Amino acid sequence: MKYILLATCFLFSTVNVNAGTDHHHGSHSSEPRALNEEEVLVRAKKTLPQLVEQGFKINGTALNESWKDVSLNSKVKEQGPDYYIISFKGNDEQILYFLMSSSGNFYEANFTGAFEGINL
Repeated sequence: MKYILLATCFLFSTVNVNAGTDHHHGSHSSEPRALNEEEVLVRAKKTLPQLVEQGFKINGTALNESWKDVSLNSKVKEQGPDYYIISFKGNDEQILYFLMSSSGNFYEANFTGAFEGINL
C-alpha cells in the first residue's frame, strides 16, 4: 500500500512538471504594446497633472497650475511608427506639446511642437 501511494504521488508530480513545459499563454514579447490614439490621449492626460505637481520646466519655467485641468482640449497632432505628438490647448490659448512613445511613455514637452529627430 505504501508503494502504491508513493508511486501515485510521483506520477502526479511528474505530470505537473511536464504540463508546464510545452504550452504557451499569449505573447511573451519584451516589447511594450503599442497604444491606439484614444489610449495615448488618456495616458497623456494623466501625465500632464503629474508633471505640474513635479514642477516640470520648459525653457526654465515651471508649468503653472492651469495645465492641471484635464478637460483641456487635447488631440493627437502627429503619429509616427513609434511616437505620438499630443497637443493641449491651454486656457490662455497657449498650446503645449508632448512627445510620447507609441507605448505611452512620456519623452519631452515644449510649446513649439518641434522635437529633435522628428521631421513633420
